[in-house]
Amino acid sequence: MNLTLKNLLSIYVLVIILVAVFGSKIYITSQIYYTSLQINSLKNRLNLLIAENKQFHAMLQIERYKNQVTKY
Repeated sequence: MNLTLKNLLSIYVLVIILVAVFGSKIYITSQIYYTSLQINSLKNRLNLLIAENKQFHAMLQIERYKNQVTKY
């Protein structure tokens, strides 16, 4: 079976198209993965800050109560 120049060029074009499609899919998938890791890290930090804020709010309420008690 002889390959003509036309057949050879069409195979090269097909291979280039396939590499472009699958290469871009792999790139996009990896970018989504790393972005989701960053989002999860930020969500963890947010949850930590929310918990810390609750503790500070409770401490503030205790100090306000102490201030009110010592005033009178």
